[in-house]
Amino acid sequence: MKRNRLTCPACVLVFVATVLFMGCSSENNIATDRPIDVAEKVQFSLGLEPFNADKEMSRALPQPKNIDLGNGLEAEISVETDVPEPSTRATPIYDGKYTIIALNSSGTRVGRLIGTVSGGKFTKDAGEHMRLAPGTYTFVCFNSAVTDDGTDLLYNEHNLQPTPQQEPLIGRTTTAISGVDYDVKFTMQRQVGRMRFRIVTSTSEGVGITAKILSNHYHFATQRYVLANEQKEGVHGADYKQLVHSFSYPTTGAAPSSFVKTHKSTTDYYYFLGTSNGFICSDTMLQFTDGTVYGKPVPTNNNYFSLVFNTSGVYDIRNKSYTFTIKFKTKDPLYLYQDGTIGYLGDKGTRTPVGIVITPKTETKEGMAVALKCVPGEVEWSTSEGQKNTEMISDFNTVFKSENGYEQTYNASMSTLGKAHAENPDMPAFYAAAHYTPTLNIPKEGRKGRWFLPSVGQWRLLAIHLLKEESAIQGFTDWSNAHAPIHLERTTIDKYFTDAGGDPLSDDYVYIRCSNQTKANEGAAQFSLREYGFSFSSASIQHQATWYVARAFVYF
Repeated sequence: MKRNRLTCPACVLVFVATVLFMGCSSENNIATDRPIDVAEKVQFSLGLEPFNADKEMSRALPQPKNIDLGNGLEAEISVETDVPEPSTRATPIYDGKYTIIALNSSGTRVGRLIGTVSGGKFTKDAGEHMRLAPGTYTFVCFNSAVTDDGTDLLYNEHNLQPTPQQEPLIGRTTTAISGVDYDVKFTMQRQVGRMRFRIVTSTSEGVGITAKILSNHYHFATQRYVLANEQKEGVHGADYKQLVHSFSYPTTGAAPSSFVKTHKSTTDYYYFLGTSNGFICSDTMLQFTDGTVYGKPVPTNNNYFSLVFNTSGVYDIRNKSYTFTIKFKTKDPLYLYQDGTIGYLGDKGTRTPVGIVITPKTETKEGMAVALKCVPGEVEWSTSEGQKNTEMISDFNTVFKSENGYEQTYNASMSTLGKAHAENPDMPAFYAAAHYTPTLNIPKEGRKGRWFLPSVGQWRLLAIHLLKEESAIQGFTDWSNAHAPIHLERTTIDKYFTDAGGDPLSDDYVYIRCSNQTKANEGAAQFSLREYGFSFSSASIQHQATWYVARAFVYF
């Protein structure tokens, strides 16, 4: 019996090719359907989302508000979002233990990997595998600060100042898995928000200020992250507490200055759960417990500063960073001290106050202050009548805005008598002002450090900055209407001076001399503060002393 044999070379080639083709097709089908070891095929990498990456995060912040604290102090309260880190700056992920869970399209767990992250790269632990059929999956990654309860993820705020590794981090991404090697990247997001607390003062730091943050009611200290839908909710049956945490504001020991300097004292950050059920968005308050500002005690009773962000609805503050600021203000004026520094009276320490600041000193312009006391006794403007100033102006507005009292006191060129009024006993008001004591212990550079008889315009500045009467003096257009009631209590104004050992500014019987001489009657200008109000006028008689006083000003 004979067997058929393939003897044709072409037939042999066709047969071999057919067999090989069928074999390859079978292998491809098997590779496509078989489970993939994700731990071997996928490189997981992690990055940390910077704080405040959300551009819309400020939408629920409250507007700044002012509170009268009742003891001469005021507080301006504000909440600000901190400046986001530049998008070009990489935020390193914290090294440590991480877990990756895989969810299918139904939100059901289908795999888990445990490993270590170093330098942003995930390396599985020995013996760990995740085998998945090809398809699309949601991967959820979390660090060791998050607990897997078998259904969902849990984290808490037991530590308000955690180490970076203690901050709960969760990242989520959806991707298709096949047999090809590729990367899966997680952007890890903190499940807490953070806040720091700042107080701002002017010219001096607060002393010994302590405070506490607390909630009036109990709240959930543990949160649940629902794997299936990313919902966050408080965990019933877990920690449910009223949080109280005390802290101190740091100080630097800054020395007094001749400038108005702003001092900021800022705490470290505190970290809170990021949902409405958590601490920061419930009914959280800040209460001071001790310390002084501007020499006055900060209120410790019945003054709670609310930290509530959004009183209606849920506001997610995960991965947000805020600064809660209380800016302390005082109704008291600034004082000039013998050493040329400034500050509020409660902060005088061993310094001696010599004046009240009218205009603060800047980098480009001297400051100016009014003396606490009048020169001794009542004084004449001049011992005789006639023109004494080379400059006599008839226009009220020009005189009213003049700020040349120093020049009219010290410049001989502005006197018709051949020498400066400051050195001429025949010009008693000028002479007494220039020789007023106490002496300032500051270098006499230019106009600084020399007392002088102020002009009408310089008393005008006092009315604006100390009496707070800027709106009233806008209506002054002539000597006949240059008067107005005072809105501050006269006793309050006088107390500014007498509390520092000075003379009252107001007097119902006297006028205060000014340096200007008016052209209409060769009269001397004058200022007065009385029970009915304050006024500017011009006296025709120069050599009368009765009912006339002088009070010096000084540049510093």
